[in-house]
Amino acid sequence: MRSLGRSLAFGTILGSAAVLLAGGAAIYLLVRAGLVRHLDRGLADKAVLISSAVEQGSRGVRTEFDDLNMRGFMEPGGPAYLQFWLDDDTELYRSRSLGKGRLEKIVPAGAVPGYRWVTLPSGRTGRAVGITFLPHVDLVDDNDPVEPERTDKRIDDDDAIPHDAHLDWLGRPPSHNVTMVLAWDASSTKQAMAVLGIVLACVGLAVIAVTAGSLWVVVRRSLRPLDRLAARIGGLDETDLSAKIGDDDALRELEPVRNRLNDLLGRLDGAFRRERSFSADVAHELRTPLAGLRSIIEVGLSRVRSGEEHRDTLEGSLQITCQMQSMVENLLSLARLEAGRVTAQKEPVFPNELIRECWKPLRETAEGRGLNVEWILGPEVPVIADSVLLGLVIRNILDNAVFHADHAGSVKIETVAGDGVVEIRVANSGSTLSPDEVEHVFERLWRGGKARSDTGIHCGLGLSLARGIVALLGGSVTARSDRGGIFEIVVSIADRMPEDEDAGE
Repeated sequence: MRSLGRSLAFGTILGSAAVLLAGGAAIYLLVRAGLVRHLDRGLADKAVLISSAVEQGSRGVRTEFDDLNMRGFMEPGGPAYLQFWLDDDTELYRSRSLGKGRLEKIVPAGAVPGYRWVTLPSGRTGRAVGITFLPHVDLVDDNDPVEPERTDKRIDDDDAIPHDAHLDWLGRPPSHNVTMVLAWDASSTKQAMAVLGIVLACVGLAVIAVTAGSLWVVVRRSLRPLDRLAARIGGLDETDLSAKIGDDDALRELEPVRNRLNDLLGRLDGAFRRERSFSADVAHELRTPLAGLRSIIEVGLSRVRSGEEHRDTLEGSLQITCQMQSMVENLLSLARLEAGRVTAQKEPVFPNELIRECWKPLRETAEGRGLNVEWILGPEVPVIADSVLLGLVIRNILDNAVFHADHAGSVKIETVAGDGVVEIRVANSGSTLSPDEVEHVFERLWRGGKARSDTGIHCGLGLSLARGIVALLGGSVTARSDRGGIFEIVVSIADRMPEDEDAGE
């Protein structure tokens, strides 16, 4: 199992290490580039200075090095090396420091000097610059003695470089270029760069180690409130979910988690309370009709009775049994609905016709109670619903109105179509519910008003089942009770298929 602490620590350490290594590498490259740039600039300045001492006279190419500090080129294995070529690769000059060795010819691209790391004849690392230039012309030279023109004279490697030494007497025209390669011992620079790299690496590793240790401690200390929160959750008693998780640790990041957990505990506590109450209510609802059924049967068996008396006993028992069966069926329907095992087969349904069909079983009861039934059915507009499920909703609403209306009271049944929905409104007189109690009429096994004294007859499942079915059909159901004693249920069902379902078909 992954550890949040380790993941945070390792992720932060790796990120910090990457940043430090990248920063160290950038510093090293910048310093190295600066050193190399400084070295190249010095080489280029020396090369330009030496090239200025090379000129094309009337009798050939010659130099005047007396004004230059050329001591580094004189000793074999010295720090400085110099070599000249004509553009046809004819070698003109090699400094004494080269000994028997040679420099690699570096031909620059255009007027930009060419730079290269080379291995010097001494075996050390050097930095070389190559330039190509045209010696300036000095055809009138009074200091040159008149000598016959020679074609093959060069200064030997072992000769010194005297004033006015002639590098070549080939008598080449001034249009020929000269390529010069100047190399300098850069081992100290290389060593300095190596030392810099080692120092940066050591410092970086040390910083990473210190950072890793610090981050590990910080992460572990920061996660302690989570451990305490887990301990508090583990210490909750499953028999009492009303307890709340305290906020002793004032961490802003944990506050939403703690609030959501407390909300969840509150909902679970409410759900468990409702379940316990539901079990008790079901037992209570079943106990009353069972007691009545037992009483009827015991009375019927207490003495010998006539056939008519036995018939009355069986009819009373059948009535109680039907009431119990209706309650059990409603409980099963509600359980299947809440479990998501009920599917709606949506099709056009005519609500006015369905209401009349659902009213037929209740007509005799309404007449027996002397109810005045008012019918206000609007134009027949089909709704998109499941006829069986919608019929169950209408039967429960009508039964609720007939049962809760006061004796010789009124029941009004109305349908209104408009704005894409059809509303089915059922109202009855004789309501004693307050506005606060109306909010509970859709709860399971809740009874208000006179229904409290009719345990076993109406157990308070009809409206709860109706609300669940209407939600499944994509509609809505509301209830209201005014001060005049009128209680009304309004069911709204769409009269057309939703656009997304139309597209799916």
